[in-house]
Amino acid sequence: MKFDIRQTNIAKGIALLLLLWHHLFYNNPTRYDWYTSLFYIGDKPVEAFLADFFLVCVSIFLFLSGYGIFKSYESYLKRNTTNELGFKGNVTFVKNRLIKLLSSYYVIYIIFVPMGLFFGRSFITIYGGDPLKYLADMFGLSYLFYGYSFTMNATWWYMSIIIVYTILYPLLHKACKYSGIILLLFSVLISIIPLNMRQLQLYIAPFVLGMSFADSNGFEYLDKKLGSISKKVIFSIIILAIAVSFRYLVFKQERYFYFLFAFSIVLISYFFISKIPFINKILEEIGKKSGKIFMMHTFIYLFYFSDFIYGFKYSVIIYIVLLVVCYLIALALDWLMKITRYNKLIDKWTASNASNIKAQKL
Repeated sequence: MKFDIRQTNIAKGIALLLLLWHHLFYNNPTRYDWYTSLFYIGDKPVEAFLADFFLVCVSIFLFLSGYGIFKSYESYLKRNTTNELGFKGNVTFVKNRLIKLLSSYYVIYIIFVPMGLFFGRSFITIYGGDPLKYLADMFGLSYLFYGYSFTMNATWWYMSIIIVYTILYPLLHKACKYSGIILLLFSVLISIIPLNMRQLQLYIAPFVLGMSFADSNGFEYLDKKLGSISKKVIFSIIILAIAVSFRYLVFKQERYFYFLFAFSIVLISYFFISKIPFINKILEEIGKKSGKIFMMHTFIYLFYFSDFIYGFKYSVIIYIVLLVVCYLIALALDWLMKITRYNKLIDKWTASNASNIKAQKL
């Protein structure tokens, strides 16, 4: 069974569900009274315990990003007559990826950032009147230059790291082709070295692991090699147990081996969850909207409408309400981008860039 775009969207759907729970019930004692818990484990709500566990969602997204960009790059290589890209070809590939990535980001930025004027989050309040801080945030690079300090949405730190990984991708691809194992070991080493950019360091490993699995067709290999359901169950349990052990027994609260944890969840999604009727369709649909929901959900549950969201009191209801509201907004954004022909403009722009490179080669 091929690990294709459908499988990717199902896994993204799972990651998005984990993300929303993680943010709603973040493990912070000052927030325990924001909702009525199902039950407590000691002095901690079970929701907060799970929220801590669900931080793996970020590594899942990066694993899938590494996997997807590898497949896209390989396809891009095949479409070129020489089957090899020079500097201009790599620049075009990176530029097109960034245009696609930022296209949804700008729609959400234009809609949600000005709303901050009505909720005490004006440009002056956030950026202090510094145009450089505004520009950094507008291009998704605020975390890279200023950490969490000067951004309309702290969750956008993810944009900085995925932009950096995308820019570095042609070099990472060459390294992966040379030796995926060496690149993965190096990325794990990078995550452990105490430097200043912790997020950039910590999340390179799942990104590289995703690349390596795409290069080796790892999911298809495991599917064929393991064969029976019982072997797949045993293998998945072993990988998950190792990942959880590293997470809670070896590294405690550190995220050094989250790439293994993320892989175990994607593997379970691939082997089992993707085959469950109805559930797989729901997850796939959520996964298709995961990018937009990620970019704007913090505005909904925390910055602008927290009283409304947490006003539903009970944790499970709060969670369902946020999911439904964010999904409906994502649908509305898709509709807006369609009727304004925004998507066609982006597609035309990226297609034009690719055509120019092909013409230069001919």
